[in-house]
This record gives sequence, structure tokens and C-alpha cells, in this order.
Amino acid sequence: LGAGHGKLSYLICKFLCDTIAKMNNNNNNNNNNSNEFKFNFQFIVTDVALNVVENHAINSSYFKPYIDKGLIDFAVMPSDTSSFNGLNLLCSKQRVELNSIKDQVILLSNYFFDSLPIDLYRWVRCDNNITGYRLEEILVNKKYRLKGKIKYVTRPIENNDAFPSLVQQHIEKYKSILLNNSNRKYAYFSVPVGSFQYVDMIKMLLSDDDGNANNKSLFWIYGDKVHNSYDDTVLKLLQNEQNFLVPLIFYTPYS
Repeated sequence: LGAGHGKLSYLICKFLCDTIAKMNNNNNNNNNNSNEFKFNFQFIVTDVALNVVENHAINSSYFKPYIDKGLIDFAVMPSDTSSFNGLNLLCSKQRVELNSIKDQVILLSNYFFDSLPIDLYRWVRCDNNITGYRLEEILVNKKYRLKGKIKYVTRPIENNDAFPSLVQQHIEKYKSILLNNSNRKYAYFSVPVGSFQYVDMIKMLLSDDDGNANNKSLFWIYGDKVHNSYDDTVLKLLQNEQNFLVPLIFYTPYS
């Protein structure tokens, strides 16, 4: 996810190919059989920008040997779920349809989630006990944005049910801060809307039409430089999905 300049993708693909080739050569020498040689994986590199993946797929001499062997391909992952209907692979001209992945998947995201859109909200303790708590979105005041100043305005959210279920769980977690501290009036938090949408898109590729995972497993390697353990909700929610087996490696680069 979020391949960018492609260096990490290239290094991972090269490492996998070199390692598997060495293992196969050792096995073939032991078995005196040089005809059995299989990589047994396909590496799909994605980015939100079409020009990025096209440049890797068409112009990159580094990726060409792996493209020629069918080991690596490239696709655009859109920025929101509304326009996502599968992956169009640029090199092979094939498609990865929704609900079509039957093999085990290893997902890599490095310096990615912290670059996606984030919305800011707060829970407010009301002065009366009738309404209890109020959810507000915090927006940049456009009137000041062009004057070199940043000021914010709030907009009340009347209906939490309009949010997807993943986002609702995240929002309700922060309400408990006020519930557990009667002296506190506000609980500020961010909603990583971009990250939630990417989690949903991954689930759309893996799930069947009923939203079940069909015993497919997902192994996620995830790293971001901006991280707060209390905000680490995106992958925890995915791990808690009953239909998914999601081992997770989390690392914070250069920490």
C-alpha cells in the first residue's frame, strides 16, 4: 500500500526472489532435479496516484525483470471506498475482483496511514443532564485560512449512526474519557477516515458476498512514524473481526 517512489517495493521483491531462488537451487541440488523451480507468489504494488504506478510499470528498469517473470504487478488503490470495485493490474491487464482472493495475503504498509486524511472531533459534556454528551466536528475556518492564520469552528453531529461501524466504534471509545472523568468537559480525538476506508477496501477484496472471510488469513506488516497507542484503532479493529485471522507486526521506524 502507498508504494510511492517504489524503493521498498523493489528491495522486498528482490529479497524474496533471491531467497526463494537460493532455496530452490539448494533443493534441486539435493534432489538432482533442476526442473522444479517455483516462486509461488505475486507481489502487487499499489498507490493512490495513477502516474506513480504507471511510471513503475512502464518506465522502471529495476522492476522489469520481475514484471517479465510475472512476479510483480501494479495497481491503483483509490482514496475512498465509493470508487473501489477491484484492482486493475497494469502489466498483466488482469483484474482482481472483489471477494475473489482465495490465497493467503501478506499486506505491507510503511509510512502510509499517517499520510492519509484525518478528521478532528471532540466529545462535549453538556451543562444539563438531559442531553448528556454532544459530538462535534472541528473544522478550519475558511475565512482565516487565507490570511496566514488558523482558526477553528465546530459543527455538531446530530446522528452518529451515519458513520460506518468501524468509525462508530472508534468514536464511542473516546466518549468513555468523559464518562470516567466527571471533571473533564472535552475529549478531543482524531478519526483516521483514510485509514478506515483502506481497511474496508482490503476487506472487500478478501470477503465473500456475505462479508465472510472463508477462512482466508491476512498477515499485516504495519509501520508509521506517527503513532499513539491509544489511537492505534485501525488494525486492532481489523484484528478483532471474527471472520479474519490477522497476525500483526507493528513497528515504529527509527524509534
